[in-house]
Amino acid sequence: SKISAYSMGCYRAMKGECDSIEPASIDVSASDIIVIGTPVWAFRATPAINGAVEALTGCGGKTAVLFATCGGMAKDTLPLLAEALAAKDVRIAGEYVFDKNDVQDRDKTDALIAAVKSAEGSDEEP
Repeated sequence: SKISAYSMGCYRAMKGECDSIEPASIDVSASDIIVIGTPVWAFRATPAINGAVEALTGCGGKTAVLFATCGGMAKDTLPLLAEALAAKDVRIAGEYVFDKNDVQDRDKTDALIAAVKSAEGSDEEP
């Protein structure tokens, strides 16, 4: 059932497990910035997002902006994603959490957009 699938997914998220994803490798070497968003399951990123982060290649020296959506609190979701990305030599330019009310808050969504735009220009040569 959907409930048991979600419950098992939350348990796997809590343990930091990764789902197999396709493609198995995600080459971002041609990208200027990496933007990763995840729903929060059991105060963690979903197994699919964990799998996507694990699959990243060509990301050394890149900049990322992270965001999470949740019903209440994100707790360690973004710090754990930031740690996984730092291990791949990715610099985090911003972390944003949107609870069920924040998605309607124009200032918060504008801040995320501004962080992405700012990070896009951060690697350019003067």
